[in-house]
Amino acid sequence: MRQRKWAITGVLLCATAFAVSVGLGRKPANAPPPAPAEAQTLASPAWPAPVFVGGNQDWSLRIDTTATGARVYSLRVPELPDPPKGRLEDVGDPSHPGRYVLEGPVRLPPKFEDTLVITIIPLKSTLPCFDSNLKRYDHALIVRMTTTGVWTGCGTFKPH
Repeated sequence: MRQRKWAITGVLLCATAFAVSVGLGRKPANAPPPAPAEAQTLASPAWPAPVFVGGNQDWSLRIDTTATGARVYSLRVPELPDPPKGRLEDVGDPSHPGRYVLEGPVRLPPKFEDTLVITIIPLKSTLPCFDSNLKRYDHALIVRMTTTGVWTGCGTFKPH
């Protein structure tokens, strides 16, 4: 029971951090006007480190940047017996600078393909993300597959 309580608390803390980071769809009154469409780009800002690790109590994600600059993922979730791995494309999020959005194919047995969408959201130091074990992180993490589900958690960038 205690473990389940902490798991729910961790998800709620992460969901709260996500809601605050996106501003619940509201723009401050003094917000600058949006940049012209031609100035917006789908490229995310440079990654702070070559590796991102994240997840929560029952799932994990690792994204590595190869020597050629490609990003590859390894995902472990309870719903899939064989951990999917593959390449990711940076699809960016021009409406939220500093946010990382990556997308890639997932091959699931037997010969089924899905799309994996990973969103990494930087958080303010005053509002960190806590996983189910109450470990503090500086990024909220949302991993979504069209047919399999959505996982929320926290993560951080690492040098290796």
